[in-house]
Amino acid sequence: MVFALMLLGDTELVKTNWIFDVDAPDPRTILTNLDKYMENGTVENIAGRGAKRTVRTPEMIKRINDIISRNKATSVNSIAVQAGLSRSSAQRILHEEEYISYKVKSVTPLTQTHKIHRIMICKWFKRWNKYQDRIVWYSDECLFTLNPSGYEKNLRTWDKTNQHETIEKNIRKFHVQVWAAVSTEGNILWEFQSGIQTAKTYKQLLKRQLPKMNFELAYFQHDGASIHYSYKVRRFLQKHYKHHWIGRRCPEKRWPARSPDLSVCDYYLWNRIKGGLHKYEVKDEESLKKAIRKEISTITKEEIKFACNDLLRRVDMCLGTDGGRFEHLG
Repeated sequence: MVFALMLLGDTELVKTNWIFDVDAPDPRTILTNLDKYMENGTVENIAGRGAKRTVRTPEMIKRINDIISRNKATSVNSIAVQAGLSRSSAQRILHEEEYISYKVKSVTPLTQTHKIHRIMICKWFKRWNKYQDRIVWYSDECLFTLNPSGYEKNLRTWDKTNQHETIEKNIRKFHVQVWAAVSTEGNILWEFQSGIQTAKTYKQLLKRQLPKMNFELAYFQHDGASIHYSYKVRRFLQKHYKHHWIGRRCPEKRWPARSPDLSVCDYYLWNRIKGGLHKYEVKDEESLKKAIRKEISTITKEEIKFACNDLLRRVDMCLGTDGGRFEHLG
């Protein structure tokens, strides 16, 4: 009965004679389904019916693939212009063809000498890993910079009319420098650094911190920064910790230049701390220091151990690339 009324297109009679549990369809739905049935013999959607796409053709897809193959760094706007499409059409084709825009990471180039040094330290780590009772302390410095008013470019206010609201810029950026060392046992040593760092101040730092490490079984690592490489620092380390330090121009265990991908502090610690600072309200240098203290206090031994153990996976990947870059391999 209802279906016959739908065939007649009488929407009022359909509503009057509706016997189902759900609400009766609105008149537009009734007429739309009637037209669909009269045309196709069914109210079900039929694949391939509807408006034909005029943009996503095999020729256009090939054209876009050719544009990308010539320059993978080209923008969506550039692709659209070269293909003769609107930006939205180009973007839709890229999405349907499963293209994803990935961020390009900038890295310093590695010479053959750098690669040789990277292979040497990786092989040492492989040998060292055989001795489970040995400890390595990985150290580094990091400058934390925060501009409290750095968000003003994207600041918006909602209103009916423009109230011409303003915000005062704080032109002073806050800088806090931190030295830290993490061990394969999951421990962490750290301190704030003030003023300009020199070989003299760094040597004083080592005198304060190194006695806290058990150097009967431990090794201390630092990178090739100029203050680490100074003659005074190298002489101090060689005199007091002769076979237990790793660094630039170390007689036995030379740390390779341009290798943050092998530094636990670089690939784990600093990112871990910076990633949590957004939780704190930072207005000045002291509040930034307070936030750093709180964030470091949340780091667990298990986290540090996991990060240090991950170095061995990185070592294998570095050796697999003959000392080259490997982070893009996962």
